[in-house]
Amino acid sequence: MVHSFTNDSFCWNVDCVIYDYFCSHSSSLGTIKTSTNGDTYRHLLVPAIIDALCRDPSGLAPLKSLEYVYFAGAPLGVNSGKKLAPFVKLVPCIGSTEVGGYFHKIRNDTEDWDYIEFNTNAGAEFEPRPGNLYELVFVRKPEFSAMQQIFLLYPDRDRFETNDLWTEHPARKGLFKIVGRTDDYIPLSHGDGLYASTVEREIERHELVQAALIGGHGQPKPVLLIETVPDAHVQGSHAEFMQSLLPYLEKSNALCHDSVRILPELVLLVQPEKPFVRILKGSVARIPSLSLYEQEIKDAYSNIL
Repeated sequence: MVHSFTNDSFCWNVDCVIYDYFCSHSSSLGTIKTSTNGDTYRHLLVPAIIDALCRDPSGLAPLKSLEYVYFAGAPLGVNSGKKLAPFVKLVPCIGSTEVGGYFHKIRNDTEDWDYIEFNTNAGAEFEPRPGNLYELVFVRKPEFSAMQQIFLLYPDRDRFETNDLWTEHPARKGLFKIVGRTDDYIPLSHGDGLYASTVEREIERHELVQAALIGGHGQPKPVLLIETVPDAHVQGSHAEFMQSLLPYLEKSNALCHDSVRILPELVLLVQPEKPFVRILKGSVARIPSLSLYEQEIKDAYSNIL
């Protein structure tokens, strides 16, 4: 959360420029250019702004000139991270209203920039969940009381489940990456289901995909909606884009068992005049966005079932 990080930044004695999602592209770019000419070399932005700047050479250049780019509110797009990581220190800022900022180490890692290493005295534990995922749980430890303000808010609890889902680095134990929420689970009609956010992230690796959204609650198969980057339609035909998407779809499906894999026939492109609904921090509002395409989703299912 931005407010949590702001408090932490004061503790670190850091000067940091902070933006919200509703800053325009031009105003964000102007502020970055101005501040890089002075003493401010750390910026905190929501990923939606970073992604937009990284798609514009005039926005990418001043970002690369910073020393630190902090991001909060949602995961940073993979393609943006790849462009920035060799030049700046990328720092994910994660927390919640109840817990505040999660106490983790600031790492200088150009390869695994989106992974987090928690401080050992935060009382953070990762409990296994289905699908090789872990839920972050804070467990009360008297010796860590100074770092566990959550139990001042809930003095009757000995544990606090965050509902955040993480994966552990396959080779570097102790590094974790947030991939979604427990409420991202999409139950299907046959009893199986999938955690949407883990699949959506793979689709969003495509350079022309701005956001991916999975729905299909109560249906036999999931549906995938894709919002492309602005003006993506001028870079090729619909058929060419769908063909370029297939390797990403195959990789996403490899993460799932057969009963929950996404069919190409259930991939829908979002119309530019009807974009996804977004919340204040710039991330996609799942249910309102799916509701926008209720009829298109219904038609897609009727064509294959």
